[in-house]
Amino acid sequence: MSGPPPKPDDKRQRRNLRPHLSLPSSTDTESLVVGLIVPAPPEGLSAGNLPAWGGFWRSPLAKAVDPVTDLPALTRLFRLYDDIERIKPLFDAEPLVVGSTGQPALHPFGKLLDAYRAEARNLEDRFGLNPKSRLQLGIHMADAVKKANEAAATKGLEPDWSDDDSDAAAAEVGAS
Repeated sequence: MSGPPPKPDDKRQRRNLRPHLSLPSSTDTESLVVGLIVPAPPEGLSAGNLPAWGGFWRSPLAKAVDPVTDLPALTRLFRLYDDIERIKPLFDAEPLVVGSTGQPALHPFGKLLDAYRAEARNLEDRFGLNPKSRLQLGIHMADAVKKANEAAATKGLEPDWSDDDSDAAAAEVGAS
């Protein structure tokens, strides 16, 4: 290998890496565990998606979301979940229809379902609702969970989140 030897670790300057971002934690454990404000779900949200809405707002990811500015996009995401939930059974019942010249053709709901799923995936990535998007956003769930649990321990409370719970809450939100 030609060229100069690598610099020592303390002299390296990587400028192409994003800074490490941990979800904010609170030193006030009571507000962290008990006082989280869950915005009202979108009007008409199906009963199947109500638990996911609440699960998102109780997850550590909610600490990185501004309920005022991000609420329209989250509402759109959960409405997409509802639309997918309503359209999928109709498409599954009859995926092929008779086309204009009598040939079998994909039901128009198939394209609509694909478009809704693609838009939902884009919104999920923006909010870090899967492990890859959290890494791309620089969010480290383990750090946030650890800080939350440490804050709970200092107040003598039971930790509200475990490492498994944070991934389960995100998975519950991302299920479609």
